[in-house]
Amino acid sequence: MELPPVQNPILDEKNNVTYVVLAYRELSVAERVRAVQVYHGQKRSKKKDKNCTIQIITMFGLQGT
Repeated sequence: MELPPVQNPILDEKNNVTYVVLAYRELSVAERVRAVQVYHGQKRSKKKDKNCTIQIITMFGLQGT
């Protein structure tokens, strides 16, 4: 299965982290923020991410989602 084609970036200026949320359509800011919240909720490590780019793969936009 191919990765979703649309990149939806969101920047955390405090920690200098860029999240790239991959989806099947352009996402609203609220949807991007929610994807980042889910990412942090599923993360096992409590270590804070700093100075990096994180790619988050979602199913948004796949067959009407």
